[in-house]
Amino acid sequence: MSEGAAARSEFTVLDWLGFGVAALAEVFNVAFPFAIAPSFGKMFADFGSTLPALTQAAMSVWFPLALATIAFVPFALSLDGSRPIGVRRALVLGGAALGGGSAALLLIAMYAPIFRLAENIK
Repeated sequence: MSEGAAARSEFTVLDWLGFGVAALAEVFNVAFPFAIAPSFGKMFADFGSTLPALTQAAMSVWFPLALATIAFVPFALSLDGSRPIGVRRALVLGGAALGGGSAALLLIAMYAPIFRLAENIK
């Protein structure tokens, strides 16, 4: 492979920066059930009503870890050097979107009971 082709097949600093930012979302998703959900669980215990299904799932250990696993797959596939660089970059972008989206979904799940409570206040 020529030098130019080898340079075009490797990640640039911008690619690795995107990979790193998306990895932070993955760390959030993995840490969520152990660091963030318990503090919300204490607060929700005082509500006395049934929590929304999404909140119940987010409070479990399996749901955030499943989201993290799903978002991690494109990153793992992007490290395969035999794929064209365009495909690898698309996988990084897809993994970043999945990681950020799953982190946002977990946060929305935690605030859903608060939104429901606010709707009942007149």
